[in-house]
Amino acid sequence: TGYDGWLRYAPLEQHAAEKYEFLPATVVMLGHSPVVEAAQEELIRGVRGMLGRTLREETNPQERAIILGTLADLQEFAPGLKLTPKLRHDGYWLTTATVHGLEYWIVTSPNDRGVLYGAFAVLRKIALGQEMTKLDERQEPAAPLRWVDDWDNLNGGIERGYAGPSIVFENGAVRGDLSRVRDYARLLASLGINGCVINNVNADPRTLEDDFLPQLARVADALRPWGVRLGLAASFASPKQIGGLQTFDPLDPAVTAWWKNKIDEIYHQIPDFGGFVMKADSEGQLGPSTYGRTPVDAGNMIARALRPHGGVLFYRAF
Repeated sequence: TGYDGWLRYAPLEQHAAEKYEFLPATVVMLGHSPVVEAAQEELIRGVRGMLGRTLREETNPQERAIILGTLADLQEFAPGLKLTPKLRHDGYWLTTATVHGLEYWIVTSPNDRGVLYGAFAVLRKIALGQEMTKLDERQEPAAPLRWVDDWDNLNGGIERGYAGPSIVFENGAVRGDLSRVRDYARLLASLGINGCVINNVNADPRTLEDDFLPQLARVADALRPWGVRLGLAASFASPKQIGGLQTFDPLDPAVTAWWKNKIDEIYHQIPDFGGFVMKADSEGQLGPSTYGRTPVDAGNMIARALRPHGGVLFYRAF
C-alpha cells in the first residue's frame, strides 16, 4: 500500500545481501534514551527485513559489534577511543574502530537524535546496496529546524488534504488511537525531520484551552521516541477568544501575562514542546493591526514567553 514508505525493508536479492555478510552480529545501545532505543530497534528491524538476520542485543560485547550511542556515552564505554569530531547537534558519524582487539562499527553523535539519524543512514546504505567495508562518514544538518506543517482540523478534516482524514484529530478531540502518529513520526525521523506542527495554520483557539493540553501531551508522547518535537499553530487572538480578556493587544500587560502563563503551562505538560506557527493579519486571521501594532510587537511578545523554554515562533503575516 505504500504505508511504510522506504521503511518497508523489503528482502534484498541473495547476491545483494551477500555484500553485507561482514556485518557484525550484535548491537550495543549505550545509555537509556528512548530515542537511542528506537535506533536500536530500527536497526534490528531493518537488518532482519533486508538481510534475513537478527542482530543480538548485548551490553558487554565479546565479539564484533555495532555500537549506538552519543559521543559522551561512547567515551565512557571505551575511554581509550579518540573520537572527537566537531559535529552540530543532530549530525552523526559512522566509523569503525578497534578496542581491546574487537572491531566496533560505531554510530555516534553529539545527541540522541543524531544517533537515530545515523542508524537510518546505515539502513539506507543497505537498502541502496552501497559499499560499507570502509565506514567513515560524517553528516550534519544544514538547518537546525526541520519542521513539517500539517493542516489538520479538530473535526478530522484537513485543509487541502486529499488522502483521507486526520491521523491526529476526530470529532473535536485528539484520537484515542495514535498508532498512526507514531508511524508517521518514524517516517519523519527517517528523513531527518525534527518537528511537526499538527494543526491547521488557520488555527482553532480551542487547542490552547486548559482541558485540551493533556490531549496534546499524548501526541507529544507519540512523537518523542523518534526525536520529533510537537509544534502547534495558534491563534493570535486567543487571549480574547478563550482567555476571558477584552483585548489581544500585544502591548497590553494583561495580554502579555496571559501568553506567558499559557506557555508556561504548555511546557509544564510538554517539556520538549517545539513552539508555535502563528498566522496573523493574513487571509482573515486576526492580528496586531487590529490595535495599530506591528508584527514586531506581536512576534516579540510571544517569543519572549517562549525563549526561557527554548521554544520557537514562526510568525506569518502579510
